[in-house]
Amino acid sequence: SASPSCAACSAAVKARVAGKGSKKILLTYPGMSMMSANKLPAVFSGGIYDDIMQAAGGKNAFPSDKPNPDLTSTLNAEALAVADVDVLVVGLSDPSETDRVEQLADQLFKQYPQWQASKTRTFTSISDGAFLGPANVYAVEKIADAAHPR
Repeated sequence: SASPSCAACSAAVKARVAGKGSKKILLTYPGMSMMSANKLPAVFSGGIYDDIMQAAGGKNAFPSDKPNPDLTSTLNAEALAVADVDVLVVGLSDPSETDRVEQLADQLFKQYPQWQASKTRTFTSISDGAFLGPANVYAVEKIADAAHPR
């Protein structure tokens, strides 16, 4: 079931992406790598994260039927390497990262060249839109624009 704030996600976005196929989306926060024993970027799944991706015409590359707070701490480089990723979403955990979005995406593309997103350079960024609140609609729109360009 969709989260209350995501239920308000733009009907126009949902209509625009309807029937276009579901892209595999990876939501990662490179600036939060300290949360991982492996120093990998933080990766989020389940709950609001999956709701936002679904509203944008996609599916989480690491889907979960409930919020999965342990994903970041248990994720290993091998699982990330074999993930099916069509769209990379770079989450910005610090305002200083805003000017480095392309650099952060490039680093991940170089580490994981086998991702479809790496081959097509398909990425976007969001800041607080992945967390419960009114910014969800902007996150949905940015992800939808990356997953299903107009």
